[in-house]
Amino acid sequence: MAIVREGGEVGLTLAKTPLFPDPYSGLEDFEARYYIYTHKGNYIEGEAPRVAYELWSPPKVVSAGVADPLSSFIAVEGGAILESIKLAEDGGGIVLRIYNPGEKHANARINLWDVFYIYQGDLLERIYGDPIARGSSFEISLRPFEIKTFILRPGIPGENTS
Repeated sequence: MAIVREGGEVGLTLAKTPLFPDPYSGLEDFEARYYIYTHKGNYIEGEAPRVAYELWSPPKVVSAGVADPLSSFIAVEGGAILESIKLAEDGGGIVLRIYNPGEKHANARINLWDVFYIYQGDLLERIYGDPIARGSSFEISLRPFEIKTFILRPGIPGENTS
């Protein structure tokens, strides 16, 4: 983490070592990698969490058999981050976990590669009621640091939704 101080100085912590129980722990050689990312505004306005995710956890590119291999599989617009996308444990859809990395309310639009019924669920992938949307995109609202789970299911609502 870097913090700009008065006069344009930047503070950077590369390693922290504990004093207890062993004051000599962490004194061995180590490597550190850091990136300098300049932006306007605060870290949220500058999209620093998104940039950090892209650097440290780059997306895996897979062939989905789409007509345009350069098209996006999924895109998140706004102040949210797609933390994970996976198959549902019950095999009945695709699970998205989206969160707000900021300390202010965030709105986001999620653009999908196909048409789905979109359900909100919990971390155990249990669906909350009826679909919140049907289509190839949907909008969400997130409180500060909130994580939400969405389940995407093709087909008719009511079919295999349990």
